[in-house]
Amino acid sequence: MTESIFSRVKRMVSGNVEDMVDSMERAGGASVMRQAIREVDQVVAEAKTERDEATAQRLQAVRQQRMYAERLEDMQEKAQYAMDQGRDDLAEAALHRQMDFEAQKAKLSDIETQAAEQERQMEESLASLEIRKAHLEEELKHFETARADADLESCHPESKGADAVRRVERAETAFTRAMSGAGGTTDIAKGEHIKKVAEIDTMRKQSEIEERMEALRKKVS
Repeated sequence: MTESIFSRVKRMVSGNVEDMVDSMERAGGASVMRQAIREVDQVVAEAKTERDEATAQRLQAVRQQRMYAERLEDMQEKAQYAMDQGRDDLAEAALHRQMDFEAQKAKLSDIETQAAEQERQMEESLASLEIRKAHLEEELKHFETARADADLESCHPESKGADAVRRVERAETAFTRAMSGAGGTTDIAKGEHIKKVAEIDTMRKQSEIEERMEALRKKVS
């Protein structure tokens, strides 16, 4: 199964201290951190794509809701006109369509809400990743400086030793901190139950249509 973007963000931000420190010791530290930074960049790119897709979905849902809102008004006018003309059958048909449009509009509202939440989460993830990357880059710079100082001092016997070792240890400690931041019925019975539940929905819809028809009749009288 493909790892979700949220799982990747969490992994990039939190990291695994033990594994990363072991890798650092084996590979010399700097190369491990550079790879971690490249991975952060990759997840940042994916998070931006996810955010942009969520934004597009949200805006599309908003546009479609406006379209359905216009259709709802149109169906209401048509139903009232048909009732005024004594065509109850046409008025009822218009109200059926009106309720269908209401259902579609409600679904689009849910899509808009979900897309907005996805958009928000991606923005938060991007902020966390940017902080993580800046921290890694800073610690990488410290680490490489300490390594360079140690190599330089190794050329001078009078200054090599404990002082250089302590610098490297501080750099490795900083690296470690950076990586630690962040039922029993048959199918036939089920089919019957589904049909009965669908019948309830139909009854409810018809009842609401009758109520709307009555409201239109009152306007005519």
